[in-house]
Amino acid sequence: RVDCFMQLHRLSELIRATATVFNGTVEQVVRGVDASNHFSTITSSEATSIALQTSIKSIHVWASSLPPMLRLPLKQTDLISDLNYDIPRWLLRQRGLLRMCYHMACMVLLQLYTLGTNEATRENPTAAELAVASSKHAIALTNIVHENIGSGLYHVLARATGCQWLALLQLIAYNITHPADPHSVATK
Repeated sequence: RVDCFMQLHRLSELIRATATVFNGTVEQVVRGVDASNHFSTITSSEATSIALQTSIKSIHVWASSLPPMLRLPLKQTDLISDLNYDIPRWLLRQRGLLRMCYHMACMVLLQLYTLGTNEATRENPTAAELAVASSKHAIALTNIVHENIGSGLYHVLARATGCQWLALLQLIAYNITHPADPHSVATK
């Protein structure tokens, strides 16, 4: 059980490092830019999107290098199928917790690009990739909660549905700001 919390601590360190790198790049990009244009400058800047894309890779590496017992299931339904076997409930909860934290962290780190306009992402293909990645993490998060809400794995229903609500808002924002994007169909 201690290993799960060590992994959560490692994830929080990676999130902090990713945010620090991104914020440092943002400060350089917006220096000297009118404050009313900061958002569009950040989302259309290739430097900020590449910095975030590069630094968030460490979080993806973390997820793929988890110990086998805590490894995140590859498919959305893998966590539910684990309920049919003799895997202790505490281990299933820890897997679910790590999986939710991973997708929530990625979604929140990338959400700035979800809110960017379609025009900004056309000018910056990396930003478009980040917007799609963010919406995919939001979809994964809503699926995790939806598929496992009745399994008894989540004792704190309000927190799980709160995560799902945040993901839903992100998906709505993506559909509003990227109505013509082919990935918008998957987010609906």
